[in-house]
Parts: sequence; structure tokens; C-alpha cells
Amino acid sequence: MAHRLAWTHLLQFDTSSSTYRRTAEDLRRLRTLLAAATDEERWAAAIGTTEGAISRERSVWLARRGLMPVGESGTT
Repeated sequence: MAHRLAWTHLLQFDTSSSTYRRTAEDLRRLRTLLAAATDEERWAAAIGTTEGAISRERSVWLARRGLMPVGESGTT
């Protein structure tokens, strides 16, 4: 029984690891995009994209813990 629990935790760790790796790659790419922004319009677009990436990661993190983001009721 303990081996099943350990296997389940290992799979969850692998999923989290993959998600965090992908988010880190996205943020590195977005850092480059921000550094290359030469005007206010490009800067604003890069900030919006970066905020979206962070928001997605936060939503995944909350969902894995069975939590809901503040201000969201889960109803449509």
C-alpha cells in the first residue's frame, strides 16, 4: 500500500515539476520581450502577457490545492 502512495506522490511531483519548468521558460522568454520593448505600447503588451503567464500559474497552483482564486465563485 505504501508503494502506491509513494508512486502517486512521485507522479504529482513530476506533473508539478513539468508545470514549473514550463512557467520558468515562459518567464525567461517574457523577460527578453520586456527588455526589447522600445515604446509604451510594446511595454504594455509585454506586461499584459507576463501577467497572464503568472495568473495561469497561480490558477494551476490554487486548483491543485482545491482552492479558488479570490473573487471567483466557480459559477457561471
